[in-house]
Amino acid sequence: MDIELHQPHDALFKAAFKHPSVMRHLLQAKLPPETLAQIKLSSLRLTNKSFVSQAGRQTHSDLIYQAEINGQVGYIYIVAEHFSQNEAYIPLRQLEYNLALYRQHLAEGHTHLPLIINICVYNGPEPYAGPVKPLELFEHPDLAKKYLLEAYHLVDLRSEPEEKLEQDKQAAFAELLLKQGRLRDFHQWLDKHEIFLQKLAVPYAEEGYLYILQLDPREDILEKLEEKLSVKQKKTLMSAAQRLIDRGMQQGMQQGMQQGMQQGMQTEKLTIAKNMLFQLHLDLDTVQKATALDKKTLEALLKESKNNS
Repeated sequence: MDIELHQPHDALFKAAFKHPSVMRHLLQAKLPPETLAQIKLSSLRLTNKSFVSQAGRQTHSDLIYQAEINGQVGYIYIVAEHFSQNEAYIPLRQLEYNLALYRQHLAEGHTHLPLIINICVYNGPEPYAGPVKPLELFEHPDLAKKYLLEAYHLVDLRSEPEEKLEQDKQAAFAELLLKQGRLRDFHQWLDKHEIFLQKLAVPYAEEGYLYILQLDPREDILEKLEEKLSVKQKKTLMSAAQRLIDRGMQQGMQQGMQQGMQQGMQTEKLTIAKNMLFQLHLDLDTVQKATALDKKTLEALLKESKNNS
């Protein structure tokens, strides 16, 4: 659909529903009584929020009202949809809008998520036959309902004892390293977990050793770690150490290049300053503005010149 064709729809939608009185009548006419009873209609006010992307403005526009819902701050999110055919994922798009609204609400200083009532004004060429609930988009809605609202599974490394984490097989090494890593101290940790390290067999061992070497900068940490490992593991350790050395050399080269460039620029500025001071006989303030050199440096140039003469 062309943008030009959509603009009249958008203009009428916003001209009508930007008025709270019109919105109240729509809510009273279209919402179920039990939902309507939760909204304090006298608190209804239009916000300046909008979460329809520029790419989506061809087919839909939105208005967001703030209202007291069930005794707390909430929103009525009304979207006008104009399609050439039915779309299968309108509930998903509503969820995306709601997520953006949640984040903005929290950014404004609120500490809890708001209640949001979604309304979609559809005006396609055929009666709407698509889903109206997010759960309808899942192949197994009952399972989705359970997992969607279920608490996420928390792995709290701060609280779980190391002895318990050691039982997590190949995941244990990463968990233990991350738990200890916030302290940036692996000396006593290596002594405590010597037996565990001797039996270590994980596909990411080199990354784990590199993690220890990076976080604990003491000179003897490599030697300390080497003492705790088997002969086979020491080869992996040396590979990690070489990576760290190579990375340090590369960073050193980059820093050297940057320092060289800075020194070159400083030398060039000094040459320009000398020409401006001694050949063009410009005043100190003018030279300082032109070269961005500090006043002490320029005064030192003047003093040097007087001493040489």
